Amino acid sequence: MATQRFDLKVEANNVWTVIDVFTGQPVVLDGYLMSHLPRDEADDLLDILNLKDAMRRGLIQIRRRPPEDKD
Repeated sequence: MATQRFDLKVEANNVWTVIDVFTGQPVVLDGYLMSHLPRDEADDLLDILNLKDAMRRGLIQIRRRPPEDKD
């Protein structure tokens, strides 16, 4: 199994940061640092980022449903 690119790091006061495991740096999305997050938000973001990265690397493919016919 391939290494997931992103992981979580707990910080002081029980807040979380999403980090890039290859660089060790916090993730920045659209200019926003992904830190000081509640655990549930950080975990959701982690899942999305790892899914998008796996799709980008061709490790998984998502089949899209064809559009529904409208009569």
